[in-house]
Amino acid sequence: MGDSQDPCGPDTLHSHQPWVQELESQHGFRQVVTAGALLANNTLLPPDHMFTAFLKVNLIRDMLCLFSNVSNRFSTIVTLGSNICGHPKICHGGLTAAVIDETIGGLIYVLKREGELPPGPAFTVHLEVDYKAPVPASTVVICTASLDKVERRKIFVTAKVENQPGGLLYAEGEALFVVPKDATRDPEATQTPVVAEQLERRSSQQSPSS
Repeated sequence: MGDSQDPCGPDTLHSHQPWVQELESQHGFRQVVTAGALLANNTLLPPDHMFTAFLKVNLIRDMLCLFSNVSNRFSTIVTLGSNICGHPKICHGGLTAAVIDETIGGLIYVLKREGELPPGPAFTVHLEVDYKAPVPASTVVICTASLDKVERRKIFVTAKVENQPGGLLYAEGEALFVVPKDATRDPEATQTPVVAEQLERRSSQQSPSS
């Protein structure tokens, strides 16, 4: 069932977390994904995406993804609902791991779009999470991912989950993503959805208006 009695509203991030506004205002940061865009299917993510489903039933109350082209870091800010627990009132560790994995995937996606990583879809082949402190339900967390190194088709990334930037550390993660061999050879596979979308927009802009 959904989380309809959760006290956190959909405006929690911007109305009650000043550090989120401060983060957004920093030079180089830009929004990549918002909860509203996910719920409206106005992103390049598939309609059956797990976090979209979480938002629809209020297991996650709000979500905002930011990227800094200064530090090359990708951050996912999540307002958790209440019905996401393993132990009472403590967020299930599997959801924490999913937030880490999603954030790392977001970083890789944006870096591919920026041309700083090789083209082609990348898949998680290893994810290790160290849990440092319990994550309370119905709270706001930020997961920040940064690129560690690249070895041909292997992409190594690290991430951390906190209650705010530089605050209480909930978990740390290390991941290895791999771009399949076939993806690097297939021209269609190397064209990311963003490139396809940009080409489509250019085509529509060049078409005569009705």
